[in-house]
Amino acid sequence: MAPGLFLASSAKADSIIAATTGLSGPDSTITFSEIVLPELVPVGANYGGLGVTFNPGVLYAPPNTHPDAGLNFSPPDVVNFFPSDGNWLITFNNLMKEVAFAYASEPATTTFIARRNGSIVEQFSADTDFGPSVTNNIYGFRNILFDQVEINVTPKPGREPAGNGIDNLQFVRARPLRLR
Repeated sequence: MAPGLFLASSAKADSIIAATTGLSGPDSTITFSEIVLPELVPVGANYGGLGVTFNPGVLYAPPNTHPDAGLNFSPPDVVNFFPSDGNWLITFNNLMKEVAFAYASEPATTTFIARRNGSIVEQFSADTDFGPSVTNNIYGFRNILFDQVEINVTPKPGREPAGNGIDNLQFVRARPLRLR
């Protein structure tokens, strides 16, 4: 087997936009209860042993830190409150093939970007919101190779920036091509 040789499947890239469920068979699901941190402490590389690192604005949110974000959230989770820029950069330790996560924000247009070695592989934008009745708040990517997910939020006109959050981060690692 040649080291580092990966091929994308012939399947078309598939964005997960406002779904009600995540991946059917993830390699890993991070619920943010695996490593308990103090309230609103930067997450950074604390979850590096589970395969993921977050940009400095991402904070650990135990239960009762924020309003109910929807049925796909089960605190603890991670949040990015303003005055941070509200944007995310999730960096994976390995090359990924799929990712899905619950995402909630104040009413906003959110752009989700999959990157590989810093270059955009796939992206989409969606209207996002939060609240106890929100059930379609799963976002992500399938059938592409990437090592980072960037999330950029733009509040709706007339809205003040407030913050956003992620929970139940699922991912599937890319598999090396087997040569015979």
